[in-house]
Amino acid sequence: MMPAMRRVSRWTIRSMAAAAMALACVLGGCGGADEPAAAPYATDAVSVTFRQETVGDRAAVRGDADFVTMSTEGRLVVYAADRARAETAIRAALDRVAEIAAALNRYDPSSELSAINAAAGGAPLEVSSTTGRAIEAARHWWQASDGAFNPLVGPLVVLWKEAARAGVEPSDEAVEAARALLDMSALDCEPLADGRYRVRLPQAGMQLDLGGLAKGWAAEEAVAAARRTEDPHSVLVMLGGDGTVWSEPGWPRKWTVAVQDPRDAGSRTVLTKIELANGSVVTSGDYYRYLEVNGRRLSHIIDPGTGRPTTGRLAGATVIHPDGGGADALATACMVLGPDEALALLARTAGADGLMLSLSGEALVRHETAGFAACEIGP
Repeated sequence: MMPAMRRVSRWTIRSMAAAAMALACVLGGCGGADEPAAAPYATDAVSVTFRQETVGDRAAVRGDADFVTMSTEGRLVVYAADRARAETAIRAALDRVAEIAAALNRYDPSSELSAINAAAGGAPLEVSSTTGRAIEAARHWWQASDGAFNPLVGPLVVLWKEAARAGVEPSDEAVEAARALLDMSALDCEPLADGRYRVRLPQAGMQLDLGGLAKGWAAEEAVAAARRTEDPHSVLVMLGGDGTVWSEPGWPRKWTVAVQDPRDAGSRTVLTKIELANGSVVTSGDYYRYLEVNGRRLSHIIDPGTGRPTTGRLAGATVIHPDGGGADALATACMVLGPDEALALLARTAGADGLMLSLSGEALVRHETAGFAACEIGP
């Protein structure tokens, strides 16, 4: 039986700092000059503009938003019949992203995820549907990946970040103590009749870290929010390397998402491109985010099996899947597993395809699923 429950209130959606961004997302078109939006948005978008555009034989209004969330550059594009519908869809998507970021930010002490972590070993908490559903999704992908993706990796993330600050690797004893807190089977997460969830981490020191799933899950949720508005034609949401796209039946143009060459992070050189009408694509790697400990560059992705940063068997992993959170979690798991086991994981996961990139000296070596070529259109 779960201990007596205390309630966590719904959290105010917090605005996020804006910054210029450039994403590996390509979509051509022709039309009139950009028109800026008049009213503020939940995410403090850097820019929200609208323009008339012709797509195939269809006239539409395209809305673009550039923003920052979860310490990541974001891009949102909507096609709709008119500006009012495009703006409604953009607002709905940005509101949903802001709501998710506020709930799942483990570095914000007022977030629901922080409250769950702070209560580890104590009473269960009642949290929003947003937080509960994200944790359920994370638990599903932990099971599907045989533990290569583990959302309880938080203690190890903290340990290695502290090591980077101190410039000294943690002891074997410290790593094993953190690994003892990774038992996802002990997590309690159950839905309640009102749509909220009851969540408990049973052991003091446990910490949920949804960073390996949250952006992909948020991108899919944002697209779903846009679709619930007044009939947009097509939507793209990119959060860093995590993206979800959707198009109505008969829409004449697919979305093109670029995969970056992991050897050249500074210039964002495009290695290849993927074309999708519907689905999610996520690229994971350590060429932007990494740790430095005692002069050694280490991956920011922690292998829950060893308790240590992944060892560079892959330079990057790009995964295509119908589910945004699934694509994100699978890409994280692939980075942990290395090329052969990663391809085996994708092969047994319905709807998944992917491209794994490893390095042989300075040369890239491709490892891809049988179905990846059907989505690839080249550089």
